[in-house]
Amino acid sequence: MRRLRRPGAAAGGGRTPQDRLWQAVEHQLLARTSAVITLNSDDEAWFRQRMPPHAVERIRAGVGLGLSRYPRTTPPDGPLRLAWIGEHTARTCPHFAVAAAAELHRAGLGFSLTMIGVGERLERTRREAARRGLEGVVHVAGWGDARQALAGAHALVHTAQWEGLPRVMLEAFAVGQRSYAFDVQGVRDAPGAVLAADGDVPALVRVVRTGWESGGCTVRSRRIRSSSTARRRSGGSSCSCSARSCRQERGWEPRTGGQPQAAGGAGAPGRAADRSTAVSDDALLPGAKRVMA
Repeated sequence: MRRLRRPGAAAGGGRTPQDRLWQAVEHQLLARTSAVITLNSDDEAWFRQRMPPHAVERIRAGVGLGLSRYPRTTPPDGPLRLAWIGEHTARTCPHFAVAAAAELHRAGLGFSLTMIGVGERLERTRREAARRGLEGVVHVAGWGDARQALAGAHALVHTAQWEGLPRVMLEAFAVGQRSYAFDVQGVRDAPGAVLAADGDVPALVRVVRTGWESGGCTVRSRRIRSSSTARRRSGGSSCSCSARSCRQERGWEPRTGGQPQAAGGAGAPGRAADRSTAVSDDALLPGAKRVMA
């Protein structure tokens, strides 16, 4: 068994010379690979273009979570509390979280941001927060308890350039939180995500503010909904239409998160896409089906 790198990033030629190098390596490895297990839709599409259909399996909910370790929590009282959890690296882009915090601070919104995690850019993140005068609202904690951070927050902010399938977003969804993130590989497949265009910090700030001001961050989302109930509510079919009128007609509750997603795909330039979902507990386990909400 071999672990291939992020093939979806190389599908369009790659963003960097390193991506293109790995694309060549992956092609060589695929020639000696009998089957592939992947975690997100972008990688799945890349593999299916290069391997027989029976040789590609996508685990839609990753390796699963022990839900007893992530009980539903009551949102905290007081101002908006945001959590950012991950390694401080070039890929996870913690500076985007700090930039978003700066915009929220300039807008006069009362909030705090706690950043949990270590990495090569930890001190750079701290310096950036200090440079922007955010010491009172941004706490770059370094090593910490991710579950405790989620329990004490209203929502998760995730700024990575790409993911396989972000476990921390599954953890946030398990406790009932929304995640605010960029529309990128792996992240767009996470349940409970409200997405902004890749790297668009103002759009990310808009969806966070909309979620908070609409009350969406103070009510834990429902996790339990059976697939049969979802099919009945959707008229017996699984519709991926993002049009608000369609969602209302089918009885789905749309979650406001910036401008509606453009028809024909997510991540239209300059637009924030609401890709929120609700799934049953089983959808956090391998092989479960995800349903739109």
